[in-house]
Amino acid sequence: MNLTGVCKTSLVAGVFAAAFIAAGAAAQGADECSGATALANGTASPFNTSVATASAGAVDDALCAGTFLNFLATQRDVWFKFTATESGLLEVNTCLSGSYDTSVVIYSGSCASLTPVACNGDGTGLTGCQPYYSRITDLALNANETVYIRIGGYDGAVGSGQIVASFVGVPAGCLGAVGACNEPHGGLGCQEAACCAAVCAFNPLCCDVGWDASCVTNAIEQCGYYYCPPASGAPANNCATAATSVSGSADSVQNFNTANATMDGPNHAGATCASGSDIFAHDVWWKIVPANNGALILSTCGSVSYDNKLAVYNLGTDPAAFDYNELAGALVGCNDDGASGACNTTGTPATTFASELSVNVTSGNTYLIRLGSYAEGQTGSGSLRITVPAACVIDSGSAEGEDCGLSTNDGCNGAGEFSNINIGQTVAGNFWADADTRDTDFYQFQVTAPTQVTAEVKSASLTTVLLLKGDLTVANCAGVDIVGTGAGTCPNTASSCLTPGVYYAFVAVGSFTGAPCGAGSVNSYSLKLSGAPAVCPITLSGGFDGTTSQPGVCANPGPNTVTTSTAAPTAGLVACAVNPAFPNCSGGGTTANQYARSIAAGLVNGEVSCIDVGVFCVVRDANAAGTACATYISDIALPAKLGLYADLDGGDPRKVTANGGTDGGDLEAIFEQDVLAPGGVYKATLNLEAPVCVQDYANKKLVVVMQIPDLYVGVPGVPGASGYGLRAAGSTVTGQGSNTFVRLSCADGTGQFVLAESLGATFTAQWVVNVNGTNGANCSAPPCPGDFNGDGVRNGTDLTTILSGWGSPAGDINGDGATNGTDLTILLSGWGVCPG
Repeated sequence: MNLTGVCKTSLVAGVFAAAFIAAGAAAQGADECSGATALANGTASPFNTSVATASAGAVDDALCAGTFLNFLATQRDVWFKFTATESGLLEVNTCLSGSYDTSVVIYSGSCASLTPVACNGDGTGLTGCQPYYSRITDLALNANETVYIRIGGYDGAVGSGQIVASFVGVPAGCLGAVGACNEPHGGLGCQEAACCAAVCAFNPLCCDVGWDASCVTNAIEQCGYYYCPPASGAPANNCATAATSVSGSADSVQNFNTANATMDGPNHAGATCASGSDIFAHDVWWKIVPANNGALILSTCGSVSYDNKLAVYNLGTDPAAFDYNELAGALVGCNDDGASGACNTTGTPATTFASELSVNVTSGNTYLIRLGSYAEGQTGSGSLRITVPAACVIDSGSAEGEDCGLSTNDGCNGAGEFSNINIGQTVAGNFWADADTRDTDFYQFQVTAPTQVTAEVKSASLTTVLLLKGDLTVANCAGVDIVGTGAGTCPNTASSCLTPGVYYAFVAVGSFTGAPCGAGSVNSYSLKLSGAPAVCPITLSGGFDGTTSQPGVCANPGPNTVTTSTAAPTAGLVACAVNPAFPNCSGGGTTANQYARSIAAGLVNGEVSCIDVGVFCVVRDANAAGTACATYISDIALPAKLGLYADLDGGDPRKVTANGGTDGGDLEAIFEQDVLAPGGVYKATLNLEAPVCVQDYANKKLVVVMQIPDLYVGVPGVPGASGYGLRAAGSTVTGQGSNTFVRLSCADGTGQFVLAESLGATFTAQWVVNVNGTNGANCSAPPCPGDFNGDGVRNGTDLTTILSGWGSPAGDINGDGATNGTDLTILLSGWGVCPG
């Protein structure tokens, strides 16, 4: 999430995360070109400019203007080199969470005669990086050509980091080619190198002899170039270039019939559209220019009898200049099957899989709406309901007091300045965004008791709304944590349960352009802050400290700890999750999962102070090279419910009961606590606000259970389908089973906990669970000491408990932790009916 006012990079979920994939070891980079360190393809190499000197040779920003290079003549720098083994394309990047603001220049020639060929200050397109990393892509190299890579920093910045060089071989005819790939031109290859390589791999003559009509046909098929095949009887809006215009200011219903429709748009990976098919066949098109910012909602639910798909593409503000070959990259969103009910029905009279789709749109931009089918040969008729975003009416409130164009409450983007707001107050503010710079407004508020705080922002602009805590005076917002993320458009609402302390509400235009001062309603917003008393989740102790994951600490430990596994957690246990294929890496998340681990009767028999559990709290996104999916440490704490339960029948755990076991459950809650798990793979600790007495359950197995909500659907504070995942964590112990029970939403055939190994022989990792407290603590002295079975009479049944538990805590009455003569004396002295 980007808190900054300058668009130096576009950050997405996971930006504050750090990959726990280790970088390969290498030299630290040479101080001068003559000793440049050779880079291996795909291997990360560390560097450190803070101990380097400045090299001779000025750098001209004109080669990469607008990327914030600012490579000073006094800049300390290091040098690497890369040699191509064949003709192809080179990418280099300095993406590494925690690194500094780098600047990179690439030279051809020799160290004695260098010619700059590419440079970059701040790159885009990668996640899991520092705020301002460098990235140079698609640099064409011939076989055996060597280039020299010079790494410095923005405006003199220095520090440590890593560089990755990624090289992909392509035919020589594809390098420097100038002809279009979707037009015959007779020259060798075509100007889009990746497409050229794919076509020439299929037909080498396209690179060796000339690019003719057969090469164009292959390019259309393999590279997704736009082509609308003619068809007799096709609908009038059969082609994207002939889309039917619809109103952007009023809702409408568009009737359609896809009989004889062809396909001219690109296919999309099934995971991107929540579909089992990549195909998007027999498509028809509409065109819309929304009058307002907000959610555009499309639906065919209840109107079709075949399996259809929907997609939306953004043509920008100048649709006449749009290149339809780039439709795939203009995708805003797509959907195959809508929710159950009218959208998704099976059985008589027919099976239908209609679609529904909601995407955020910007007024003044032109969007294409596409309706197609799941498979070739599927066509039909129906109606498409189009709901356009309504005008947003902002609330009245006290004035922010900042004129448009100023930055008087710029928070951690300035010197820590902020405005004040109280819970129950509404502020009428203004903001702007223009030329890759935007106004950011920070509002401080205080919470005096546990409160569910909600920040509600209304604006004609699409907005970013966050709840924050931390130190605004730390540069680059490095001292700030996000505790609530906004969702929606008008209003955009961020809500979080907050404990007493000082917090901030953050408001900004959602983009870095489109709302210059004087642009009217898009410069105005209202911020309403409300709150309600609440019981807030407890944040587990432990997590990622910026370098490694640290175990939690029990704040007030008792003298006794029951340890179920001595190994440290190293990996997440078996779980159900939606993990879309690349490039839609961040579109998934773990679904509902539960984990349980039993503790033998009598081991915990007094007060419980802390519970340790292994957690695996991550977010999934593209890797730094943008070539595959990777797992990163989560940038936000993820929710779960952690509890301690008494096993009513002493067998393997089945499920939590709400009514003493009559529902088939056997786990009765002793206590349950909503918790938040910070990012990392570690032993987390729940510090209870007050010790919990378990003395009444000394004769029963105790079971620790962690219940994780469906993070793919999303929960308050965690956006759905954003890659977030939370699991129990543990490690495999040689020669032992998991001793761990699971209930998984995707494999819950019995409706009960099952042993992890029953889901697969490889699921042997033991969930790490420890319980700390004070055994023998007389925290729950019965009103009738010695009446163990609670029948109101101290008799032979209770004497049997004393004798069978002799020497153990099982029959302990006086709380000394052992059953002995003192306890027998207490029982006999009160023999008979209990008083009262």
